[in-house]
Amino acid sequence: MPEQDPFRPELQASVALNVSSEQRALVRQVLALCASDSRFAQKGAEAIEFILTSGPAPKSPDAVLGEKLIAHLAKKEKEESVLDKMRKDN
Repeated sequence: MPEQDPFRPELQASVALNVSSEQRALVRQVLALCASDSRFAQKGAEAIEFILTSGPAPKSPDAVLGEKLIAHLAKKEKEESVLDKMRKDN
């Protein structure tokens, strides 16, 4: 799996959070105090906000198709196993 940009990650299993303007301002204040320069603080604040609010990345069409195919094959296998059991019982 390729390394992700930590400032713009592609999240897979995270829900988007509602970040209030108060929380946003506090994060920016903390980073302004901790960062060595204002550009670093700004970039850090933007990255944190993105991580908290972006939610999971949309699935690619190939991934969706693969999931549907797997579900279909699993259902078919289950149906065949039920039919086999019914045949054995008769």
